[in-house]
Amino acid sequence: MSWESILKMGNCYMTAYDYVFNDHIKNNGTKLLLVHAEVTGTGGNVAGIKYGHAFVLDGNFVIDTEALAKGLPHRYPYEEYYAIGKVESEEIYNFNEMLAHAQVNQHYGPWPPANAEVNRLINMLKGDKK
Repeated sequence: MSWESILKMGNCYMTAYDYVFNDHIKNNGTKLLLVHAEVTGTGGNVAGIKYGHAFVLDGNFVIDTEALAKGLPHRYPYEEYYAIGKVESEEIYNFNEMLAHAQVNQHYGPWPPANAEVNRLINMLKGDKK
């Protein structure tokens, strides 16, 4: 695997969000995590360029939803994916955090740090009445 083969200038924030959301609906819950991070391209016209990227964590594996959408290999060992993509500045969101950020910010990401409204929604989704 090369980073160039998993790089997909496209809709990663939307496809990663949708993947986690759909898993939650299908399974009445999800353990998948949404990740927003900076990665560095290693080949072609993106070599050495840092850019925002979103993907899904499933235990010790990464699901690259842009690769999946294009019918390419899309499940990679966590350590391999992180090393090749030089993943940094990652923000990891569980399902409730993902919903709250999307609701408050009105887009799939990337999102600024949680504010009071995001935190209120997260607590509400957990069942807290605060």
